[in-house]
Amino acid sequence: MIDIRFGPQVCTELTSGATREWLVPDGVGGYAMGTVSGLRTRRYHGLLVVAGDRPAA
Repeated sequence: MIDIRFGPQVCTELTSGATREWLVPDGVGGYAMGTVSGLRTRRYHGLLVVAGDRPAA
């Protein structure tokens, strides 16, 4: 796992924080993602997306 840290100069400035995103997969199809500054930059987004029992048809 890679550990990248940003200080307050990046996280509190909206223009630079909105261009940096994080993604954490759970290994079974689910994930969590967002921007460093907490902005919603995508039309469809989710803080935690969990994989279901079967693929959607």
